Amino acid sequence: AKAYHEAGHAVVARTLGITLSYVTMLPTDDMPAGGALGNSASWLARDTDQATRLAAIEKDMKACLAGPHAQKRYQPRKNKRTPNEWASDFNLAKSLATKAVLITNGRGADIPMREGPFKVTLEFDDLVEIEQLFNRISNETEALVAELWPAITRVAEKLLSRRTLFEDEVDALIADRPFAVGIGRVGQ
Repeated sequence: AKAYHEAGHAVVARTLGITLSYVTMLPTDDMPAGGALGNSASWLARDTDQATRLAAIEKDMKACLAGPHAQKRYQPRKNKRTPNEWASDFNLAKSLATKAVLITNGRGADIPMREGPFKVTLEFDDLVEIEQLFNRISNETEALVAELWPAITRVAEKLLSRRTLFEDEVDALIADRPFAVGIGRVGQ
């Protein structure tokens, strides 16, 4: 299930054009249970026009939500309760939705340009918009995961034997073509 979760993140990120350093099943300093490490589309678009920034935020949201959707598709849950291991993905996607709503409503200046938590006062209408955006992106991501399922399966299966894949390897698996094994790479 974890391999499908991480493969979901990686395949959707790459399909949306988000750079991926690697996806791994191994613990790292930043990710105690493995994960996918890539660039943030919204961070790279931070100095662009509003439409480009909002599109980039939506890409990041989809990459965040792809892991839970892939894991759910692979191993459907019997109850509706969100698993704890999905909390960070959902929290990041909600944070991105909040950022998008604030930018859309002309309150983007309220968002500090740094990492970490920040406080901003949200109105009831903001909360409604955030929930609508989150739900729309979640539904779109679920459909994207279904469309990309063969590629997600190939990446997940390879992760079970290799434990770590790099961007070019994920891209080759998405395209369903063989890839050359790099010299000195982790997880070989």
